[in-house]
Amino acid sequence: MAVELLQAKGDYKELGIRWTDQFFSRHPDLKAKFYGRLDRQRALASDPAILSHWFDLYKETIIKYNVNLLDIYNIDEKGILIGLIHKTKVIVSILEAHKSCLKSCIQPGN
Repeated sequence: MAVELLQAKGDYKELGIRWTDQFFSRHPDLKAKFYGRLDRQRALASDPAILSHWFDLYKETIIKYNVNLLDIYNIDEKGILIGLIHKTKVIVSILEAHKSCLKSCIQPGN
């Protein structure tokens, strides 16, 4: 993504091996964090009828409120990218990382 953003600005130089370290030193309010994968029980709880109904409601809501598709982000309430079942590393603000830690600490089972 960093390469694509640079190229959009007309910068085609290769990024160095430690470019992320330099990026985080310039932006101390950000940090890299691993977001967990979808847990097995949650994945197994997928009921096709419930999912179908949810997507019908989703489509109706988009139409009803005239939501621009570019304003829809691919992430759920637990910070999991929809469609990914493995851990992934993302960049978050330190404030958001702290909030997500508090949120996960009070979820049932934790």
